[in-house]
Amino acid sequence: MNSQLYDRKWNFPEDMRNHMKICFAKVKNADQNTEGYNRNLRLQNTQQVSYPELKRIKNFFDTFQGRNVDAPFILNGENKMKEFVNTCLSNARQSIQGSEKIKRDTGMDNEYIQVPTADINLNIAKTTPKKTNIQQYDLKVTENLKRINEIFSKI
Repeated sequence: MNSQLYDRKWNFPEDMRNHMKICFAKVKNADQNTEGYNRNLRLQNTQQVSYPELKRIKNFFDTFQGRNVDAPFILNGENKMKEFVNTCLSNARQSIQGSEKIKRDTGMDNEYIQVPTADINLNIAKTTPKKTNIQQYDLKVTENLKRINEIFSKI
């Protein structure tokens, strides 16, 4: 499912860009080595955010073990950015799940199943040549002789 999101981009609203500027100003002694510093600068000036960027931000918030007043947390946009990222990703995933469910419900279980081409021989019936009357009698006679021989061997 996530592979379908890699080429997607989301608009990064003006209020979120302003929020990133405010967060940057809150951290007085930050430098380029502080986690979130470069991301904050990039997000202050961007119009769109890609799926890989959102995923990296989500990963930061999911694995962050510090406090909410630590510089990396503030530089990455605090709780407002965390909510924005979670909302974007969950809505995108739900829309994909919804479209996949609709496809399944309408009978499109797997739209990527290959349809056989015209070159493939689809006649699976085994063709046996028709036997002539003499051949049919030969078979019957042979079977009867086998039965007679079996009876004689038992006597």
